[in-house]
Amino acid sequence: MGSWVLIVLLVPYFVVLITTILRGDKLRIQPAVASDWPMISVVIPTYNEEKRIQAKLREILGLDYPSNKCELVLVDESTDATEQLAKKLAEEYERKITILHNDVRLGLARALDRGYRASSGRIIVKTDCDARIPNRKAFKIAVAYLSDSRIGAVAGTYTSETKRERVYRKALKMWQVAQANLFSTIIAHGCMMAFKREVYAGLNPNSLADDTEIFIDAIAKGFRTIVLPEIECIEQSPTTRRACLRQRSRRAEGIIRLLLGRKGRALARTSLRALLLAAGDLYLIAVSPFAIATLLGFLVLQFSSVGWSGLFAASMMILGVATVWVHGHNIVASFLDTQLAGAVGLASAIRPTSGIFERLS
Repeated sequence: MGSWVLIVLLVPYFVVLITTILRGDKLRIQPAVASDWPMISVVIPTYNEEKRIQAKLREILGLDYPSNKCELVLVDESTDATEQLAKKLAEEYERKITILHNDVRLGLARALDRGYRASSGRIIVKTDCDARIPNRKAFKIAVAYLSDSRIGAVAGTYTSETKRERVYRKALKMWQVAQANLFSTIIAHGCMMAFKREVYAGLNPNSLADDTEIFIDAIAKGFRTIVLPEIECIEQSPTTRRACLRQRSRRAEGIIRLLLGRKGRALARTSLRALLLAAGDLYLIAVSPFAIATLLGFLVLQFSSVGWSGLFAASMMILGVATVWVHGHNIVASFLDTQLAGAVGLASAIRPTSGIFERLS
């Protein structure tokens, strides 16, 4: 009986793995030819970013896109000099930067909603202040794909300066490219995403996955959503393991809430492919940690059943896995990081005080 439970738990993982290997090598969608460059609105949320804001704005202003077709909107909730430094840079470049300052911190989702609604571009681009966009043609690439009437939203992939994070994000990129090739990518990244104004349906004020929420809204309206490997952003990663776990588990919590909530259920009803791909993401985040824990427990029991030698072998196996996890910078260590973050994220999402039970109705 235990073996069958283990098989049922692990089969979805191998389906995702095989799909990733077969379809995640490269994006097989070609961009449309843009007849012109539409007005785009670049929305940047900021909170006490005085050390990074000028470098971020210089990067945006240095990208290859017509300056008269690029509106900059800063949604600022800072208590430091972020706003003043942004204004100073705007004067230096002789460019208008719309700064929407909130005296009271509203939270990221509410701030972004204000920025999106105040912008005027046909295409809205959102990018985080701590993300770098090395590809100077990033905006043109995004707009070219969005010129296809079937595509409603796109997002860049992301990597990290931290080796351990890079391993995880490379594997994630392959899975998301496979999703795009099959139908649509479900999870978006805030490093840089772009979407048509007509797909925007507002954000849950308490959203912890605002970018993915927009992707889901786009799919629900009949559009495709895809990631673009050509736009690989570099995100500043937390410097400690604890901070990294906190960041990942918070993201996992937000995605779990979204996929199990009203919009996630609406997404699942749009098509069988949407249901299966969303289920794949939910499995990888919320179910896989328990499937892997069950597998390890099963192996320990099998080893232990043969006596002291088996118990010793099981102990060595556990010690080896723990050593790789703590000290490794490889796919195994990175994978174990994601499993722990997913388990913590799920626990946070379903705890009674989180309010998810009300949001699921």
